[in-house]
Amino acid sequence: MRGSLTVTAAPTFLRDYRKAGVSLQTLAEGAVHDLLRRAQADAGGWRRHYDRVAGLDGRVLEIDLAGGPRMLAIDNGELILWRMGDHSLVKKVAQDRPPWPEQSQPLPRQFELDTRVSLFPDDDDRGFIDFANENTADWIYWLDDEQSAAAEWLETSILESWDNGVPLHAGLLGGPGTGKTTILVWLLKQLALVEEDGLGMRLKLKAPPSVVNQIENSTGWDLSSYVLVGSSIADGHPRDAPEVILVDDPGSLEDLKLLMTGFPWSSVVFGFDPLQMADSVTDDALDAFEDSCAVETFWFSSCYRQKEAVGEAAMHVAQVVAASSPFLREDKKQRHASDRAILTGKVNNLEFVNPSGAIQTTRDPDWNEWEEYWRYIYRLRRQGRLWNHWPPLLVVQDPLADINPTWLARIDAVSSHRCSTDDLQQVKGLEYQHVLMTLGETLYSNIDSGFEGSGQYSYNRFRLFRIPFSRAKDSLTTFVFPDREPEP
Repeated sequence: MRGSLTVTAAPTFLRDYRKAGVSLQTLAEGAVHDLLRRAQADAGGWRRHYDRVAGLDGRVLEIDLAGGPRMLAIDNGELILWRMGDHSLVKKVAQDRPPWPEQSQPLPRQFELDTRVSLFPDDDDRGFIDFANENTADWIYWLDDEQSAAAEWLETSILESWDNGVPLHAGLLGGPGTGKTTILVWLLKQLALVEEDGLGMRLKLKAPPSVVNQIENSTGWDLSSYVLVGSSIADGHPRDAPEVILVDDPGSLEDLKLLMTGFPWSSVVFGFDPLQMADSVTDDALDAFEDSCAVETFWFSSCYRQKEAVGEAAMHVAQVVAASSPFLREDKKQRHASDRAILTGKVNNLEFVNPSGAIQTTRDPDWNEWEEYWRYIYRLRRQGRLWNHWPPLLVVQDPLADINPTWLARIDAVSSHRCSTDDLQQVKGLEYQHVLMTLGETLYSNIDSGFEGSGQYSYNRFRLFRIPFSRAKDSLTTFVFPDREPEP
């Protein structure tokens, strides 16, 4: 690499780096940028910023990424990045032999100071991004083996499709927080770096504007040139059609079919939770879609978004709704359940990998109970444990809940998103540290205990409550108020 210090990579580091999520990859790139700048500014003194690792070869330097995650490098006068891992990395490599210089390889170009990845704005130089409590050891930075295998297969298959001109259709399916968007964002970065004969891959992203906004805020990317406009090549010049379209949270299976038909030569990779679509999807409908569009499907069941207690509470709501019915007649209730039995089983049986989490449900709260919750949120803010890159709190309000208007003023002191229970789709695909549900007694009883005979309209409304309950990472709090008296 150009500058006063040469930095290369061992094959073990490159494997670790590829298995990292985009946030951790960004931290690693930023840490190397910082190291190179220090070496340029102080060729003889940059090493004092890094510790030698006790118990390992004396040449091993530790490069901290975010408290828990770290990199190890071999200092031979030149620097070889050796491994990248979580807080237990030193123990894992204690018996490993450090790489020899002849084993090292050039670093990917995004590590170079003078090379700009096209996802970033021209004047962007952010170093690394600190996401507060995401930097603790129990948070996900890595694609697990299942996710990594799917991501690697998709990248290889997309490149093969680019070469042979035969489009790929593939789907990432699973419940909330199982890594679908994580893989799509990982693919977006890897494919944006691809060049062949000096030409880059034409790559587009189709996602709700709020999801695009959250990705940009979380990564520092500028996706304005990547967002897909229109739904077919007829909306632009056919020669400008993308080779690859990544789709996050499509509205329906029909939307996906129209997109594939509208861009017949584009590879389309999509991710969604079948139970969060606007219309209720049946087992047969999904099978027919996969067959007709030749879709390669990957299912995921390990949830990394939600801490264990929070995820279990969200799944309680999902399972109650799944066991409920828009019908009263027994034969219709049974047919409705059997039509969705496979999908419901796959999506609602999740393993919550990250421990802990906070759950609180308070019925008919008084002012002191409401105030105690806000003191807890403010304390997190003072401790620097709330996000800065995205509103850390989602507040979901039931219009029929009888809440004292003066109580709601407490919300304004913390950066938050507000969403009505009548418009739950607006937070689909997003995530927050904390979620506050303010519900009326009738609505709470329906989603806590179940219902039947609601009719299709009300059933679809209740069905989408899996969305807000599954947005929280760290805490899920529900205040249940009396129902508002109907206006005369």
